[in-house]
Amino acid sequence: ELYEYLGCIENGQSFGALKGDRGVGTFGGSEDHTAIMSSEQGMLKVFSYKPTRLERPVRIPAHLTFVVASSGVLAEKTGDKMTSYNDAAALAGLAAKTFQASQGSAA
Repeated sequence: ELYEYLGCIENGQSFGALKGDRGVGTFGGSEDHTAIMSSEQGMLKVFSYKPTRLERPVRIPAHLTFVVASSGVLAEKTGDKMTSYNDAAALAGLAAKTFQASQGSAA
């Protein structure tokens, strides 16, 4: 619950009785806070969101290396770009639901 609360502070969404106003993206901040605060060496964790909950931990095999890199490209998603960014996020969500339905699985 703490991870979801911290995400809502960043993205402006409502949390429990605290009313917010949705801003940029889908659940901006929720994933970041959860990943940072729940990280463990040698583990990946699968979470679902709204509400935030751990689905399962996955041990990274010792012979593999997990690498994180940045492209260095600025992601414009505020100001006059916010509507386009949110539209793209909603379209990606719709694509995922459509694919899941075509495979016979629930969202």
